[in-house]
Amino acid sequence: MRLFTAINFNKEIKNSLHENIKRLKSYAMQGNFTRPENLHLTLVFLGEVVPDKVGKVKQAMDK
Repeated sequence: MRLFTAINFNKEIKNSLHENIKRLKSYAMQGNFTRPENLHLTLVFLGEVVPDKVGKVKQAMDK
């Protein structure tokens, strides 16, 4: 399971970002763009974590 810590944006910010992404798409020859509901700011990418360790990671994050 790929884990990361992130800041989730509220709907207003996601909509604003999505409008800007739509404008940028017109300049892109190709590429993948994130859907508005998946927009976030990743702070730390933890990588692949085996499912048995997810609980321990969550406990550490809660501290």
